[in-house]
Amino acid sequence: MIESKYLIAVICFTICAGWPISAKTICEKNYDYVGIYETRLFAMFPTISIIAFLVSLIINWVNVGFLSSLCYLGISVGVGLVNGFIISPLLVMIFRYEGLGAIIPILANIASIVWLFIAQFS
Repeated sequence: MIESKYLIAVICFTICAGWPISAKTICEKNYDYVGIYETRLFAMFPTISIIAFLVSLIINWVNVGFLSSLCYLGISVGVGLVNGFIISPLLVMIFRYEGLGAIIPILANIASIVWLFIAQFS
């Protein structure tokens, strides 16, 4: 069974997890240097995000069932593809990738991980 609260949290998580990676990629493509992208904390965000999402899917698998988790995984892959080509570059164009535009995606990623687990248990 697909729950709308958790589905929206998965979609927002997927968008917020790809946004910092897209910002760093566009920054490197423009040969700019933003110091926050070179820190170990920033380098750990993709790993932390993937682990958090997998833990959330496993919890969903135990509580609801395998097919539900498989649906959420498929939706996340589809949203990730659209995010990589359209949404994240658009967000980087709006917020840029330096200054606050480097910090906002990281904060959004953290907030989306928290929201993912809150939606899981509500």
